[in-house]
Amino acid sequence: REPVTRLKTVEARVTLGEPAAGERRMHLVEQGFYSLTVADAAVTAAAFRGKILHAVAGIGNPKRFFEHLRDLGLTIVEHPFPDHHAFRVEDLAFGDERDIVMTEKDAVKCRRLGIAGWYLKVAARVDADFGKWLLQRLKETTRG
Repeated sequence: REPVTRLKTVEARVTLGEPAAGERRMHLVEQGFYSLTVADAAVTAAAFRGKILHAVAGIGNPKRFFEHLRDLGLTIVEHPFPDHHAFRVEDLAFGDERDIVMTEKDAVKCRRLGIAGWYLKVAARVDADFGKWLLQRLKETTRG
């Protein structure tokens, strides 16, 4: 996490969503939903369609995560928390049997709580033209 002034010294900016002039685009690719309590248990979004889920996000932009889930065709009840929230069992006690889904970042903190739930694993993908540009730039800087 760098101060805004750092942007004056970079050669490229990659953003999630629609890029502004001079920025490169990145998007998230779903890798599946993984269990918080059962090692290697994973399902696709299809397993949750037709259900109402509790969606938990303690990240800088919870709205983006909730929109991502809706884009996957899921019906959610939003539970936004502040960025870097220190989750407690009480935070995830919603009083019903609905499945809980959360970000991978939040899962790291919630795993220790022993709460049954799922986290969405994603991979960041940049546009192909950025990859080509970056490889060329690396070649240029390592010559000589």
